[in-house]
Amino acid sequence: ELLKSIKKFVFPFDPSFKSPIVDHFTFVLTDIDGKFKFGFCRLSEGSKLCHCVVSCHPWFEIFYRLLNQFSDLMNSHQVSYINKWIDSLLRINYLNSTEPASNRELTSSSVFVFQVPDATKLMSIPQSRNLTEYYCAVDSKNMMQIFASMLLERRIIVTSHKLSKLTACIHTAAHLLFPFHWQHIFIPILPPHLLDFCSAPMPFLIGIHTSLWNRINKDDLSDALVLDADANDILSEFNDLDHFPPDVLAKLKKYLNVKTKMKNLDGEIIPRAFLKVLVIIFGGYRTAFKMNEDKEIVFDSGLFLQSRPKHMKNFLQVVLQSQIFQQFIEERLNLIKAKKGYNDAFEAEISTYDSKRVKRKVCMHCVHTIHIIHSQIYH
Repeated sequence: ELLKSIKKFVFPFDPSFKSPIVDHFTFVLTDIDGKFKFGFCRLSEGSKLCHCVVSCHPWFEIFYRLLNQFSDLMNSHQVSYINKWIDSLLRINYLNSTEPASNRELTSSSVFVFQVPDATKLMSIPQSRNLTEYYCAVDSKNMMQIFASMLLERRIIVTSHKLSKLTACIHTAAHLLFPFHWQHIFIPILPPHLLDFCSAPMPFLIGIHTSLWNRINKDDLSDALVLDADANDILSEFNDLDHFPPDVLAKLKKYLNVKTKMKNLDGEIIPRAFLKVLVIIFGGYRTAFKMNEDKEIVFDSGLFLQSRPKHMKNFLQVVLQSQIFQQFIEERLNLIKAKKGYNDAFEAEISTYDSKRVKRKVCMHCVHTIHIIHSQIYH
């Protein structure tokens, strides 16, 4: 059944479209358990031939590189070598059907050696093709608008004539929610036979090639945010940034200001900017864990709201009801109950943020003490 569906996804555009370049893109198939399978594609010039690798691992850079090498082998007609190469690759997939350890070296042949990506690390430029394309296509203001709309679980569509840009924007927008995960319809590239999904009355994150845009009923998109990634233009009846706490929004703008200075760009600065503001808003979530009457650890949303600054509460009251936040809390509680704990970039950033707050408090206390001593000496 999986193989039957692939042909519908590898040509996700109008038949009249002919790509002038070799393009790479990724589609996603979701099984009945909600788990993803990623289809990594290399589309030839003219859009007549597509090579595809399907894997449960989101290893974008590895599989795109592998597809380029496979195409080179095909063009050189090394059929016997190709068969050995594919068999070797399939054995690796079989032996690593569960998540292999990060940074472990794997090889499918003597000429294709790679390391398993570290899933705990944030995206970075230029190592991540997805983030790099998103950075080049979308400015800071629109990044923030999409981020806010995703936290409020809007219906979101991205369009582009370039498949690599389209799926890169979708995957990066989802990644910038970390440690939250998008819980609704997620279709990085929508094939023609699924265009009715745009009429779905629930949150979604969908990419549509511009050759299919005229087939969409625009009346169904009245409350959707639409990003034209080619023009860096957003169409939406909402301004979700107005719901953001003003001081947090100011910090996010400050963190992203360096985006205009490409030569000084730290590879992780874009995802870390969004991670920092999520820490400011949600970093104190652990203080709301408590024991209930059945001696189970639960999350008390009321207790959490009490612990947050007053100017954040209106925004938090909405987001605390979202599926992305509730799923995050459920994942954390499951780890606690399993006595596994949790240690990721979000928790590390919380520790850094708390440490800086303590230092600021100590510094302010010292300044206050010095002021008192100086006053006493003066008098």
